[in-house]
Amino acid sequence: RRGAVRGLAAPHLDSYLRAGSGLGNTYPAAFPLHRIDQAWLSPELVAVGQTTVPVPGSDHRMVVVDFAVR
Repeated sequence: RRGAVRGLAAPHLDSYLRAGSGLGNTYPAAFPLHRIDQAWLSPELVAVGQTTVPVPGSDHRMVVVDFAVR
């Protein structure tokens, strides 16, 4: 892992790697090439789905995660 997310290694889990669908990239919104917006979960949360959606007026796509509590 690189940069800021390096400190989020275990036990935290990248929700996209667990339950993401599609490409998952968030920037730039019109043609997303980079996945710079992320959601990380503690071991008590289980990702059951993740997607990205455009947000009017933003240059990023929003990360939406559905999760369950263990």
